[in-house]
Amino acid sequence: MKGLALETIVKVIILMVVALVIINLILYFSDTIRDLLAGYKQKKVKTQTIKAPAFTASQIATYIKSCWEKTGRNYEKEVICYILEGKPLAEASEIEKYLSGIRVDFFKYNPSKNVTLIKFSPTFDEIRVESLG
Repeated sequence: MKGLALETIVKVIILMVVALVIINLILYFSDTIRDLLAGYKQKKVKTQTIKAPAFTASQIATYIKSCWEKTGRNYEKEVICYILEGKPLAEASEIEKYLSGIRVDFFKYNPSKNVTLIKFSPTFDEIRVESLG
Protein backbone atom coordinates (compact mmCIF):
# COMPACT_ATOMS: atom_id res chain seq x y z
CA MET A 1 0.00 0.00 0.00
CA LYS A 2 2.85 2.40 0.80
CA GLY A 3 4.30 1.91 -2.69
CA LEU A 4 1.00 2.77 -4.33
CA ALA A 5 0.52 5.93 -2.22
CA LEU A 6 4.09 7.05 -2.84
CA GLU A 7 3.72 6.40 -6.56
CA THR A 8 0.52 8.51 -6.65
CA ILE A 9 2.22 11.39 -4.82
CA VAL A 10 5.17 11.32 -7.26
CA LYS A 11 2.76 11.37 -10.25
CA VAL A 12 0.86 14.34 -8.78
CA ILE A 13 4.12 16.21 -8.17
CA ILE A 14 5.30 15.52 -11.73
CA LEU A 15 1.96 16.70 -13.13
CA MET A 16 2.17 19.89 -11.04
CA VAL A 17 5.72 20.60 -12.28
CA VAL A 18 4.66 20.05 -15.90
CA ALA A 19 1.63 22.33 -15.42
CA LEU A 20 3.82 25.06 -13.88
CA VAL A 21 6.32 24.82 -16.76
CA ILE A 22 3.51 25.14 -19.32
CA ILE A 23 1.95 28.09 -17.48
CA ASN A 24 5.34 29.84 -17.29
CA LEU A 25 5.93 29.29 -21.01
CA ILE A 26 2.51 30.77 -21.83
CA LEU A 27 3.17 33.79 -19.61
CA TYR A 28 6.68 34.27 -21.01
CA PHE A 29 5.53 34.16 -24.65
CA SER A 30 2.14 35.85 -24.13
CA ASP A 31 3.17 39.07 -25.93
CA THR A 32 4.50 37.10 -28.88
CA ILE A 33 1.35 34.97 -29.03
CA ARG A 34 -0.84 38.08 -28.83
CA ASP A 35 1.14 39.74 -31.65
CA LEU A 36 0.82 36.65 -33.83
CA LEU A 37 -2.92 36.48 -33.26
CA ALA A 38 -3.25 40.20 -33.97
CA GLY A 39 -1.37 39.69 -37.23
CA TYR A 40 -3.88 37.10 -38.40
CA LYS A 41 -6.82 39.34 -37.50
CA GLN A 42 -5.25 42.38 -39.15
CA LYS A 43 -7.70 44.54 -41.04
CA LYS A 44 -6.85 45.81 -44.48
CA VAL A 45 -6.35 49.52 -44.79
CA LYS A 46 -8.09 51.02 -47.80
CA THR A 47 -6.61 53.99 -49.61
CA GLN A 48 -8.79 57.09 -49.42
CA THR A 49 -8.51 59.97 -51.85
CA ILE A 50 -9.27 63.37 -50.34
CA LYS A 51 -9.83 66.31 -52.69
CA ALA A 52 -9.67 69.93 -51.53
CA PRO A 53 -8.31 73.19 -52.95
CA ALA A 54 -5.66 73.29 -50.20
CA PHE A 55 -4.51 71.48 -47.04
CA THR A 56 -3.20 73.20 -43.90
CA ALA A 57 -0.48 71.82 -41.63
CA SER A 58 -3.03 70.69 -39.05
CA GLN A 59 -5.13 68.90 -41.69
CA ILE A 60 -2.11 67.03 -43.05
CA ALA A 61 -1.04 66.14 -39.49
CA THR A 62 -4.54 64.81 -38.79
CA TYR A 63 -4.31 62.48 -41.80
CA ILE A 64 -0.84 61.34 -40.68
CA LYS A 65 -2.16 60.54 -37.18
CA SER A 66 -5.12 58.69 -38.67
CA CYS A 67 -2.83 56.60 -40.86
CA TRP A 68 -0.68 55.74 -37.82
CA GLU A 69 -3.78 54.72 -35.83
CA LYS A 70 -4.92 52.42 -38.66
CA THR A 71 -1.53 50.76 -39.07
CA GLY A 72 0.70 51.32 -36.04
CA ARG A 73 3.66 49.11 -35.35
CA ASN A 74 1.96 45.79 -36.03
CA TYR A 75 0.96 46.31 -39.66
CA GLU A 76 3.06 44.12 -41.93
CA LYS A 77 2.62 45.67 -45.37
CA GLU A 78 3.41 49.00 -46.93
CA VAL A 79 0.12 50.75 -47.56
CA ILE A 80 -0.99 54.13 -48.87
CA CYS A 81 -3.54 55.46 -46.39
CA TYR A 82 -4.40 58.78 -48.03
CA ILE A 83 -3.96 60.55 -51.32
CA LEU A 84 -4.42 64.26 -50.77
CA GLU A 85 -5.28 66.06 -54.01
CA GLY A 86 -4.79 69.76 -53.42
CA LYS A 87 -2.10 72.29 -52.64
CA PRO A 88 -0.32 71.74 -49.31
CA LEU A 89 0.04 75.06 -47.51
CA ALA A 90 2.72 73.93 -45.08
CA GLU A 91 6.37 72.99 -44.94
CA ALA A 92 7.39 69.75 -43.23
CA SER A 93 8.63 71.61 -40.15
CA GLU A 94 5.18 73.17 -39.65
CA ILE A 95 3.45 69.78 -39.91
CA GLU A 96 5.88 68.19 -37.42
CA LYS A 97 4.75 70.66 -34.74
CA TYR A 98 1.39 68.85 -34.61
CA LEU A 99 2.94 65.37 -34.36
CA SER A 100 4.41 63.73 -31.30
CA GLY A 101 5.33 60.10 -30.80
CA ILE A 102 5.00 59.26 -34.50
CA ARG A 103 7.99 58.71 -36.75
CA VAL A 104 7.41 60.60 -39.99
CA ASP A 105 9.68 60.75 -43.03
CA PHE A 106 9.24 63.92 -45.11
CA PHE A 107 12.22 63.23 -47.42
CA LYS A 108 10.11 63.08 -50.62
CA TYR A 109 7.66 65.79 -49.53
CA ASN A 110 7.47 68.94 -51.63
CA PRO A 111 4.77 71.51 -50.80
CA SER A 112 4.89 72.91 -54.34
CA LYS A 113 3.35 69.68 -55.71
CA ASN A 114 -0.43 69.17 -55.81
CA VAL A 115 -0.66 65.49 -54.82
CA THR A 116 0.53 64.22 -51.44
CA LEU A 117 0.71 60.55 -50.44
CA ILE A 118 0.55 59.51 -46.79
CA LYS A 119 1.68 55.92 -46.39
CA PHE A 120 2.90 53.48 -43.77
CA SER A 121 6.29 51.81 -44.14
CA PRO A 122 6.73 48.64 -42.04
CA THR A 123 10.46 48.54 -42.74
CA PHE A 124 11.12 51.50 -40.44
CA ASP A 125 7.76 51.61 -38.59
CA GLU A 126 7.09 55.09 -39.83
CA ILE A 127 4.70 57.18 -41.87
CA ARG A 128 6.09 58.50 -45.12
CA VAL A 129 4.80 61.69 -46.68
CA GLU A 130 5.58 61.97 -50.40
CA SER A 131 4.61 64.38 -53.15
CA LEU A 132 3.63 63.63 -56.75
CA GLY A 133 2.92 65.74 -59.81
